[in-house]
Amino acid sequence: MATSLVLGLSALAALVPSALAAWSGRARREDALFWILLFVAVVGQIVWVYVEFDAGWQTGISAALWLSIAMAVLLFVAVAAVTEAAWRLTPILMPYLIGLGILALLLQSDAGAPMTATGWPIWLIAHILVSVAAYGLLTLAAVAGFGVLLQERALKTKRPTTLSRALPSVAEGE
Repeated sequence: MATSLVLGLSALAALVPSALAAWSGRARREDALFWILLFVAVVGQIVWVYVEFDAGWQTGISAALWLSIAMAVLLFVAVAAVTEAAWRLTPILMPYLIGLGILALLLQSDAGAPMTATGWPIWLIAHILVSVAAYGLLTLAAVAGFGVLLQERALKTKRPTTLSRALPSVAEGE
């Protein structure tokens, strides 16, 4: 239990630098700092998933949340590397993932039982992979949609905020 708490806090701490850099306005897609901080976030989540799932598939809600966070960060890095505007979602994505991480830490007492069956059927492995990827993509889509809502609100009120200036345009967010 203590190891899981330390790992969870470490994974949570790995997300904080990229969120702080995005909120301060220092991180840009062209800068090495942006990619280094995202690399730290990815490594923090991968280490948590590797250590916790090493004994078998974890069935608790905390493990599911951490796995979703890890997949969202991985997919975000891939999308940000390919798409010009995706990196601008960092100011709302990272705080959201930090909030999910805090929730996962709070729900850690309901650990569930590890599934340690040998010879898992291929359909079960495929189901898990597709489901986790869907959670990650859904997270990115929801964050992009929230970014569009924030941009539309700033446009309608004709009062852009620091956050709305940092987010992608409405057309790019859609």
